[in-house]
This record gives sequence, C-alpha cells and structure tokens, in this order.
Amino acid sequence: MGNSDKLQSINKLHTIIAEAEKNFTPDFDINEVIEEERQSSWRFGGKTVFGDAEKPSKPKPIQLSMF
Repeated sequence: MGNSDKLQSINKLHTIIAEAEKNFTPDFDINEVIEEERQSSWRFGGKTVFGDAEKPSKPKPIQLSMF
C-alpha cells in the first residue's frame, strides 16, 4: 500500500468520523464513568500512580448509628 492510498484511507475515515460526531450528544456523566473505572480496575490488573490498583473497601454507611 502506497502513501497516497494510506492518505486517502485516513481522509475517508476522518470524513466518516466527522459525520458520526456531527449530531452526537453524550448521555452519560463522565464523573460516574470515572468512578466506575476506579472501582473495577483492580479486577483487570489496573494501575494507579501509587502502583497496583487495590480492591475498594466497602463504603461506610451514610446514616449514623444511635447506639
């Protein structure tokens, strides 16, 4: 495959992507997506800046106990 074929393919791909993104409206909250990734990354061997991702601890209950 020559350079002109590669350039033509990249331009065609750009056209397809630009058309697909034209009327795109995201329907998700990015903060929820990031939190979900943080919660499940340990299962897939994820990493953090501190090293291997660890299994998250159980969330502490919000409601306080009276006793």
